Amino acid sequence: MKVFISYRRDDTRDLSGRVADRLRAHRLLGDVFFDVSSIETGTLFAAEIQRALTKDPVCLVMIGSTWQGSRPDGTTRLDDPADFVRREVLAALEGSLRTIPVLVGGASMPSVAVLPEQLRPLARIDAEYLRHESFDQDMERLIDAILRRRRDGILERLKKDRPKWAATLFAVSGAALAMLALVVLAIVHQALFGRSLDESLGGAGPVVMLIAAVLAGGTLLGFLRGRRPL
Repeated sequence: MKVFISYRRDDTRDLSGRVADRLRAHRLLGDVFFDVSSIETGTLFAAEIQRALTKDPVCLVMIGSTWQGSRPDGTTRLDDPADFVRREVLAALEGSLRTIPVLVGGASMPSVAVLPEQLRPLARIDAEYLRHESFDQDMERLIDAILRRRRDGILERLKKDRPKWAATLFAVSGAALAMLALVVLAIVHQALFGRSLDESLGGAGPVVMLIAAVLAGGTLLGFLRGRRPL
């Protein structure tokens, strides 16, 4: 699959370069257009970009905190019809490219009100997030979005991003479910035999041991469940 990366150099240049390198290393995403490394010396810059935008099916729009390019007069660089970023995004939106906004470093998606009219459809597209501190995990999700692979559920993401938290959560959940099962068992036992568990087991001591064993077993099973892939 071919991918075009649209970015503003004074906004997301470094992270966009990392994205290009990572995508090129992927066996299904080797054909990546990134202007610095994709345009040969001596070729017409604008023409090369326009040519790439007609053949690449996916356009990543890298949006950082200065992507709009604010100006002292209250306008933005995006308001300029000659702005290369504006032209790239507009070509992607009007063409056959699937457009994916990528919010970089905590940036927010510009609202419809602040975008030029022709670029306003961009604000209605679901965005992906890319951060330095979680670059590997975010790149996995971005690649899934590009390839239209099934997105991870909450538990799957928790296992990938916070494995210790996942194990703890599953352990607590396992203990709670085990205790609930024990309560249900006690109720069913009372209904069937007309006596409590401590009467059947010969006192409170065996019941305490049963509770401890059930809780320990549920906690262990939950912990192991949290440590292995779903």
